[in-house]
Amino acid sequence: MSNVVLYPSIAAGHLTPMMELAKVFLERGFTVTVALLDDPMSPPTMSSTIERVVASHPSVSFHRLRAEGASLASGEHYLLRYFALIRQRNGQLRDFLCSWPVCAVVIDTFSVDACQLPSFHAKSKASSRELGDTPLEFVGTPPLPASHVPQFMLENPESKIFKAFLNLWEKITEFDGIMVNTFESLESTAAGALRDNPPRFLPGRALPPVYCVRPLVKDGDGGVGAERHHCLAWLDEQPDRSVVFLCFGSEGTHRREQLTEMAVGLENSGHQFAWVVQAPRSTDPTKFFEGRADPDLEALLPEGFSEWTSGRGLVV
Repeated sequence: MSNVVLYPSIAAGHLTPMMELAKVFLERGFTVTVALLDDPMSPPTMSSTIERVVASHPSVSFHRLRAEGASLASGEHYLLRYFALIRQRNGQLRDFLCSWPVCAVVIDTFSVDACQLPSFHAKSKASSRELGDTPLEFVGTPPLPASHVPQFMLENPESKIFKAFLNLWEKITEFDGIMVNTFESLESTAAGALRDNPPRFLPGRALPPVYCVRPLVKDGDGGVGAERHHCLAWLDEQPDRSVVFLCFGSEGTHRREQLTEMAVGLENSGHQFAWVVQAPRSTDPTKFFEGRADPDLEALLPEGFSEWTSGRGLVV
């Protein structure tokens, strides 16, 4: 029998599409085991999310990589602590993979645009503060203002976080293939840039084959026994192709001034909308995993916004 092991990052935005990938393998006759990192840094809500995932996927086996060794140093950037956590579990993962026949291992990675960091820093010696809103050119994507790029990408090349991402990128070139959670016609320019060999952003190196595996998104039913979210009933009542959807992911939090600009834009658009709003996360990268309370929408959004858009918009 063909056995596949999936190793997702312990974050909802990474775990959910990995579980959708597990369904694809199951449909094709593979058996699937998911290796789950026992992560003491995760907020309590993540533990309940994992339990729901396990309960709603009875056809998938799960193998826990338990905590071991010395505790991680506090005060580090959250990604440095996460990478250290993964290294602590490498021995357990290796022993598990060697204990039975496995035909493929799929590993989640925090690669982001770090693949272009070496060539970018070779051209620019300026610090992130000096760059301000200077447009940055990345192969396969439109120019981005430097202020819109995650700050760790523009750190001093000698910093720990910068070196950690370069190390991650070096390992990606050793894979047998790269699966990307998108489809070709949506991001053809970016996909084409990744398939250039040698890649324009990494002279002298070759990338493994890149496969666009379609958007791996969870069905809206919430899983076995789960209550259907009220936003789905609201969406069912709207005309087809009429709703503007705003959701910026787990890290996509904004200042009140930015939320006000979005609210004004939605009001002026005249369209129905569904908007996911999060309470601002701490800007301290050492406190990323600290829990956040539900947002106070009255305090975050412009006065009277809910009245202006009553019946036309839904804020979650």
